[in-house]
Amino acid sequence: MIPLAVRQKISNTLKERGVFPNFRYDVSGKKRSNEWKEKMRNTMRIKYPPVLKMCLICKKIFRIPPARKNIAITCSRFCQSISFQKSEEHKRMVKNISREKRRCAERFVEGYFTKEEWEEKKRTSFFKCVLCGESELNVKLTIDHIIPISRGGTNYISNIQPLCGSCNSKKHNKLPTKLTTPIKDLA
Repeated sequence: MIPLAVRQKISNTLKERGVFPNFRYDVSGKKRSNEWKEKMRNTMRIKYPPVLKMCLICKKIFRIPPARKNIAITCSRFCQSISFQKSEEHKRMVKNISREKRRCAERFVEGYFTKEEWEEKKRTSFFKCVLCGESELNVKLTIDHIIPISRGGTNYISNIQPLCGSCNSKKHNKLPTKLTTPIKDLA
């Protein structure tokens, strides 16, 4: 083991000469041999073999360095740009949820729900309006607060229900006990 003072002196000398220890030059400043370089390449190949993954877009098998194995999902920038394109439905849904989140933040209402939670809520109501039973195929389901925000309700998913636009407009800011329309059985 070379003492620290000696290593620092060698390092300073190399810096003065403009030579740094790397793949081409060793610590003493001598140029490394091709045999040494090949030996190091082979050692790295054995120690860290490349990982093969399938591109999610074009289904092509591609090689990546082991450090990127949990990150890379596409084979090229082109496939990556395709993977980032979202459907119009997705954009509209994210916009609606963002609008609700902003509206609740302005009124200092606590709570937040995600797109996945909203999808699960619609799934549990069989993609139908909770009040009239109209299917999402016929009408667009909207986000409704069971206990309205103006009456002290929260923005947690437990206070959210899917309603069609007309039922949501009729409900306005009424509490669940004051609703005139009966809730239909969804089963």
